[in-house]
Amino acid sequence: MRFTPEAATADDTPPPSSFLRKQESSETRAATAAQHSDAENADDAAPHRDAAADTFAPDDADDRDGDRNGDDAVTADDAAPPRRHSVLDTESSETRAAIAAPHRDAENADDAAPHRDADNADTFAPIDLLDYIYAVLHSPAYRERYKEFLKIDFPRVPYPVDQKQFRRLVALGAELRALHLMESPTLDTLITGYDVPGDHRVDAPQYKITDAKTRRGEVRINKTQYFSAVPETAWQFYIGGYQPAQKYLKDRKGKNLTAADIRHYQKIIIALTETERVMGEIDEAQEA
Repeated sequence: MRFTPEAATADDTPPPSSFLRKQESSETRAATAAQHSDAENADDAAPHRDAAADTFAPDDADDRDGDRNGDDAVTADDAAPPRRHSVLDTESSETRAAIAAPHRDAENADDAAPHRDADNADTFAPIDLLDYIYAVLHSPAYRERYKEFLKIDFPRVPYPVDQKQFRRLVALGAELRALHLMESPTLDTLITGYDVPGDHRVDAPQYKITDAKTRRGEVRINKTQYFSAVPETAWQFYIGGYQPAQKYLKDRKGKNLTAADIRHYQKIIIALTETERVMGEIDEAQEA
C-alpha cells in the first residue's frame, strides 16, 4: 500500500526513512526504464536503407562525409570542365598551349559529337541552332531595332523566313564562332606587319591613321615599334563590352611581348576585321 500524506493522522508515525528511499528508488528506476524503452522503440522505427532500393538513411550522411575526406574524393580541379579560349582572352599563346594540352582528348570528343545528317537536308543538329542564334544576335539591324528591349530583357530570336535563310545564317554563325574561338583557318593569313626590331615593350599603346583612303593605321606599343596596316574598325571594335585590340595591349603594359604574343595579336586583328564583314552579310541574309 502506497503511503500518502492524506492518509496520515496526528497519531500516525511517519514511515521509516529507509522505506521512503526504497520507494523513491523504485519509482526512479521505473521512470528511467520507461525513457530507455521509448528511445529503443524510436531507434527501431528510424528509417534505414532499403537493400532493394536506391535510398539511404540519415546515418549514411556520416559515411558520405567520411568519403569526401578520403583519398578517392573528387576535387574541384578534377571536376572542372576544360576551358575554351576566344578572341577576348588576354593570356599568352604559350600559357594557352600549356592549359589546352591536358584537355585535347576532351576537345576531340567534342569533334565526334553528332552533326546534321548530310544525306537529309531537312534535318539539323543542335550546333546548327546555336550558330543560327549566334548569327542573329550579331546582326547590326537586329541590335539597332531591339536595342531598348535588349536593355531590359533577354533577347528573343525570330524564326527564319524559310529553310534557305536558316541555312545561310547557320553558315555565317558557324564562321563567326570559329573566328571568335580563334579556330578559323582565315587567321593564318596575316594582314598586318610588325617589322621594327626592339625590346617589344608595351609602354602606351596608341593608334594613328596612316592611310586615310583605306582607314588603316599603326598601333604603336612604344616610341619605335608598331603594328602596321591595322584597320581602324578593328582597333575600335567592341565584343561583349570590350575592345579586344586595345585591351590585349593594355593588359600587357610594362611587359615585353613574346613572339607568340605578337602573332596572337595579329590574329586578333584578323578576327575583328572578319567579324565586321560577316555581320554585314548577316544583315543581307535577313533582308533577302
